[in-house]
Amino acid sequence: VKRDAEGQYRVFAKLASLRPNDPDVVNDYVLFATLTGKGNSSDIEAQARTNFEKKPGNVSYRATWAFVLCWLGRPTEALRVMAPVSGDWKTSVPVAWSYGLALAGVGRKDEARQVFDAITPDDLSFAAVEWAKTALK
Repeated sequence: VKRDAEGQYRVFAKLASLRPNDPDVVNDYVLFATLTGKGNSSDIEAQARTNFEKKPGNVSYRATWAFVLCWLGRPTEALRVMAPVSGDWKTSVPVAWSYGLALAGVGRKDEARQVFDAITPDDLSFAAVEWAKTALK
């Protein structure tokens, strides 16, 4: 079901077990494992970092790595990761969401709110919407 992070986590966990060398599957697994609080944090961190380091030009891998960094309490580092693509937040939901989380994490909540407000909530899982709301508190 669209917007159901728990369901998407289960699907991508199964796919990742079947295709552990597929970076797109691993990226989605990491994203939903982090959103739902599932999985081992050191494994999640390693998988997200590896994907990003192998293909830093892939905006989805970059956004997932930045999200994981925020989850790990390293928003300053996440903001540095997002800096090269930060201008794309108006046209890319993954960029906007991760960039907004990083901005909020470093205390730039007014800027983060502007970024989050540009995202149509239907483009995010319910869990991602909650992450954004929590980040702005």
